[in-house]
Amino acid sequence: MTWRVTITPDAGWDGIAIQIGRRMGEGHTQQLRFEQTADEVRPAGTDMPQASMKLTDDLAMALLDALADHYGNTTGGRQQRADYEHERARVDRLIGIVDRALTATWQQR
Repeated sequence: MTWRVTITPDAGWDGIAIQIGRRMGEGHTQQLRFEQTADEVRPAGTDMPQASMKLTDDLAMALLDALADHYGNTTGGRQQRADYEHERARVDRLIGIVDRALTATWQQR
């Protein structure tokens, strides 16, 4: 079962609304809800007693993908790395062409 994350602007909160769910089969959807009744203010220098949110890796990755899509970025370093490798190969080909042209010109002298 794959988590699905939907992000929509929320002007009332001056931020975003995040819907998290996954299909459970037979037309049922499990919706993940976080209840926040109030913020807790802690004195400086003290640790937070518990995590604000705990997510499984697959849910965290789905949330990352949705946030990156919403804010217009690529997700993770994989796409950036693939783009870098593609550009590097293109530059290597260009260097090879220039090198062969210069070598041919030099040999003609």
